[in-house]
Amino acid sequence: MPFPGCQIEAVQYRNVCIDCYDLGGSDLMGSSKARRLFCRDRSAVVFVFNCSEYDVGRIEDARRVLHQYMSEDALIGTPLLVLANKQDLPSAMSVDQVTECLHLRDLAGREWRVQPTVGTRGRGVKAGFKWLGKQLRRLRH
Repeated sequence: MPFPGCQIEAVQYRNVCIDCYDLGGSDLMGSSKARRLFCRDRSAVVFVFNCSEYDVGRIEDARRVLHQYMSEDALIGTPLLVLANKQDLPSAMSVDQVTECLHLRDLAGREWRVQPTVGTRGRGVKAGFKWLGKQLRRLRH
C-alpha cells in the first residue's frame, strides 16, 4: 500500500490487468504526491462516480480531484471512462447530469465516456470496458 488510507486491488479483465486504487474518503485524493504515483505509466483512467449522492461538496471534490489527475502531464491524451454508478436508485443522476457536474467537456484533447452502471449487479461495466478497449486499440495504431 503506497499510502495509508489507499486501497489497491488488481482486477483481471480478459487479457488486461487493471490496478485499482481506491482513494475515496482519504486525505490523499488531492495530494500531488499521490497524483504523481498513480499517474505514472497509465494507459487509461477509470473514475467511479456515485450518482446517488447529491451532496454539493462531494461533487465539487470529485470534480476537482478528477481534473487534477487528468491534468498531469503523464495522462495527456489518456482516455477516461467514468462509471456512473448506482443507476438502480431512483435518485441517480443521469449521464447528462454527470457530464455537466464533472465538467467533462472541459477535458480537451482526450476521449471520455460516461457509462451508466449498477456495480452490485455488474450492469453496464462490460460495456464501459469494451469502449475503453476500443480506445486503447485505436491509440496503439
